[in-house]
Amino acid sequence: MVDGVYRTHPWFTLNSESIQKRAATRPEAESAVYTVGYEGIMVDALLDLLLRQGIKRLIDVRCNPIARRYGFHKATICRLCNDVGIEYVHVASLGVPSAWRADLSDHSSYERLFERYEKEILPKHEGALESVSKLVIESPSALMCMEADHQCCHRSRLGAEVSRRTSLPVWELRGT
Repeated sequence: MVDGVYRTHPWFTLNSESIQKRAATRPEAESAVYTVGYEGIMVDALLDLLLRQGIKRLIDVRCNPIARRYGFHKATICRLCNDVGIEYVHVASLGVPSAWRADLSDHSSYERLFERYEKEILPKHEGALESVSKLVIESPSALMCMEADHQCCHRSRLGAEVSRRTSLPVWELRGT
């Protein structure tokens, strides 16, 4: 049965323990600052996207990596990433405190939030920014948060800052 699945769906052989059964090779992304949000997709779709795009490290930039949806709680996403050969790193200090998100209702409230983030969070966490920048240069990495639309997420501002530091372009993996 496994051999039949592998013949029909070679992508599933990517991480086979038997090297001889691997019918697909793992792509490697070009150097860039990748960002991704998991809103609206299942964890297996996120992992498949990361693998297909050649991402080797997922950098979770949520302040509180807790999720009601299966797979996105820190312990679970870490285990699942490790199971498919993606390194997981959590950088809580570059997240947005939950209390700051309480009254988001329109475009201007998001803009105020992101301006506050750039003024109050980023300058206080120089070490974390430097670490993330080094990780992005070292290996294809994606900055992950919840929101599907990166324009409604602090990762757009964080990605821009990491891009400024590394001179790498920013690419949103889900293309929103």
